[in-house]
This record gives sequence, C-alpha cells and structure tokens, in this order.
Amino acid sequence: MKNFYLVLLLILTTTAPVFAQAIEAEVQFNLGRQRRAQQDYDGAILAYSECIRLSPKLLACYHNRALAYREKSKFSEAIADFTEAIKISPNDPLYYNLRATSYSRVKKFDLAIADLNASLKINPNDADVKKLLDLMTSLAEKTKQLEAGQTLLGGVLPGILAEGFFARGKEEYEKKDNAAAIGSLSECLRLKPDFADCYFYRGQAYDRQSKSEQAVADYTEAIKLQPQKVEYYRSRASTNYYSLERYDAAIADFGEMIKLEPKFSTWYMERAYAFVRKKDYQRALDDFTQAINLESSVGSKKVFYGARASLYADELKNYEASIADLTASIKLDSTDWMSYANRGSVYLKNKNYEKAVADYTQALKLGATLTASMYEYRARAYCGLGKRALAMADEKKVRDAGSKVEFPCQPIR
Repeated sequence: MKNFYLVLLLILTTTAPVFAQAIEAEVQFNLGRQRRAQQDYDGAILAYSECIRLSPKLLACYHNRALAYREKSKFSEAIADFTEAIKISPNDPLYYNLRATSYSRVKKFDLAIADLNASLKINPNDADVKKLLDLMTSLAEKTKQLEAGQTLLGGVLPGILAEGFFARGKEEYEKKDNAAAIGSLSECLRLKPDFADCYFYRGQAYDRQSKSEQAVADYTEAIKLQPQKVEYYRSRASTNYYSLERYDAAIADFGEMIKLEPKFSTWYMERAYAFVRKKDYQRALDDFTQAINLESSVGSKKVFYGARASLYADELKNYEASIADLTASIKLDSTDWMSYANRGSVYLKNKNYEKAVADYTQALKLGATLTASMYEYRARAYCGLGKRALAMADEKKVRDAGSKVEFPCQPIR
C-alpha cells in the first residue's frame, strides 16, 4: 500500500532521491515498531508494507512484517515475507527456520522439512533445528491424508458466503492476483453490501491496477461503514496524494486521522508534507513542530527534526533555523552520520566552509555509506577555503570509487 511523500532530510542535490527514500523507509519502519508495540498489528503491517515499497531490499522490514503477520495468525502472508527475506539473505538459517515453523502452522510439513534441511546445510550442528526436523517428519507422516478434506460453503447464509469470498479475495490480493481479488471481493459485496473490509481490499487491488478513482470510491464506502478505522483514511489519503495529486482531499483525511489519534506524531508529519506541496509553509511548520513535540522515540524524532530542517533550508532559506534543527538531531544521536552530512550541506550552502568540512569529516568517521558524495562535497568546502590540494585529494577518492566529480576545484589563475 502506498504511503505519503516524506521530504528529504536535507542532503546533497545529486543524492537527494536516495536519502529521501531511506528516510521515508526509516519513518515507516519506526512507525511499524511503534504500532506493533501497541499490539496494532494491522497498523504495523501497513507501515512495514510502505517501508518495503520504499526500500524493497531492506531485510528488517520483511522480517518484522512477517512477525506481525504471525501474531495475527496470517501464516501464508508471513511465509511470503520470509521467502523474500531468504532471497535477500540466502545464507542466514534464521529465515529458513522461521519459514519452516510458519509452514507447520498451515500443515505444509513437507515444505517445512525442506526448509529445515536447508537450514542444516548452512549450520549442520544446530541441535535445536535437528529436533524440530524430527518433529516435523513425525507430523508429516501422521497428516498426509488431511490436505484435501475441505468443502466450500454452498447454499448457506449469504453472510457466511461473503466471509468466504472475502477470505479468498484477500488471499488473491496478497498473491498480487489483483483481477481475481477484485472479482472475489465484488462477489463478497454482492452478498453483503455492508462489508467494509471488502471495499477496503478491493480499493487496494484497484490501486495496484492504477485505477485510482475506483480505489478512492471504495475507500470512501469503507469509511462510511466504519468511520473509526484510521487505515481507511490513510489509504484514501495516499491515493489522493500520490496518484491524483488532490492535496486538499489528502489534508482533510489527515485531519480525520488526527482527530482519531491526536497524540500520534506521524499523522502530523504526513499532513505537513501535504502542506509543503501546497506551499503553505507556515501550516507545514506548525505540523512539523507538533510532530516533534509529540514524538518520544529518538529515531523518529531526529527524522522529524531533519524534515523541518529541510523545509527551513530548501523553501524558507532560513539556514540558521535549519542548522539548529540538525544540531538538535545530532544531540539526540551523535552517531548518526546522516545528520552531520545534512548539516554540512547547509553550512556549504551558507558558505561556512570550515564547519562544512568538519561535519563531512565526522560523517565519514561515523561510516557514511555514500562516501563518494561525502568526499565530493567536502572537496567543494576545501575549495571554498582555498585548500586546493585537500580538495583534489578528495576528488581523487571520488574518481577512485568510480564516480564523476561534478564540480572540480579549479586552479586559481
């Protein structure tokens, strides 16, 4: 499911999309953890799904979404996520073991056995896995004849049949068979027109097909039936924001979400980004500030500071306020290289080259992953100071990394 646009934490122009994606994914990952701690597993799943959309190779998001699915006894969904985790990290026995136990919950013991054998190939001396393999083998022998005994309902109460079509439609949706899901969920609604979740999941299937108007119509029907469900507003706001660019409609939905959960900081953040798109910067600042004041998690709070810093620097050209926010973020977590890099960029824009060099240097010491960019921008700061030899040394590191130096330091003539 789509989520809302999260503005960059203020990083360098050539690497802005990379940092924006990483920061948006971090926000959703932290939201998922917060939701799961509140035992709001549906909310956690939505957040981790958005994290995966933003960063499809982020192992932690698949891992945690799978665990949330298991807590809701959605073992098929958990299996799918552990499968993705295995693709990302094929030599980690943990995910084979987790998928095996999930297979056992849906009585697919042969697949569980295969996973446990794969785990033992990686770690042959794991005694616990060996015991589990023996248990699975025993269970498989006892349940071989129990797979095909279920008959689907027919000629029973429409409500019961609707539940069956909903379950099937949801499974088809999770398998990304969107056309089949729409068919099953439409049948669900024919039998039970007040089935809110059927509208909701059909709306998501329409979203995947880029049928945004139909998706919004279904989310609206779901909201009419159950106006207290935040995830319905969130999905409608997402489609209005991303696909239809109806920012006023999205802002209205964020407002409803805030009414339902007035202490939840992320809703203020997401509304703030919509205000930014409308160039209503004062309201955006108010919402960023409210989010910062409400948030208790260090991880989320520093992201929120970074977002407000981005608005100050990019749109309002208030570099001092931007630097103050990034400094506050660093005080929260002095090991976060990105905050130093972002502050270095503001110093660079403000031509405070000494401080820019210091911040880029600290970012590199802390293990900045985008090292070529760090060296290039530190080179620009050195060049601004007239330290051409140091600038050229950094530029060489950029080239050695296989990157092009966009603005080489020119010799003084």
